[in-house]
Amino acid sequence: MEIKEGASLQGLNVTMRPVLIEWEKLCKKYNVEAVVTCGTDGAHSAGSMHYYGYALDLRTRDMTEGQKQTARQNMAVKLGLAYDVVLHRSHMHIEYKIGGF
Repeated sequence: MEIKEGASLQGLNVTMRPVLIEWEKLCKKYNVEAVVTCGTDGAHSAGSMHYYGYALDLRTRDMTEGQKQTARQNMAVKLGLAYDVVLHRSHMHIEYKIGGF
């Protein structure tokens, strides 16, 4: 797994570990490099879970549109209801829902 230059996982909450594990497995399946583009770094909207270590952005640019959609579905199933999995145009955003579902 690669961490994009400038991205930081410092302070990442342990609840995000399954995201990293599943993302790496999925990327191997699609034969693309698993890259974290944003962790606890960057500028986000007020209240963003990135600031608290409960969110990650993952690179999807090396996947086809079909792979991106399937990857989003697979990640949502693997991670379960405690996580939000959102596919954006440039990346996949995954965050842990603190306090439940």
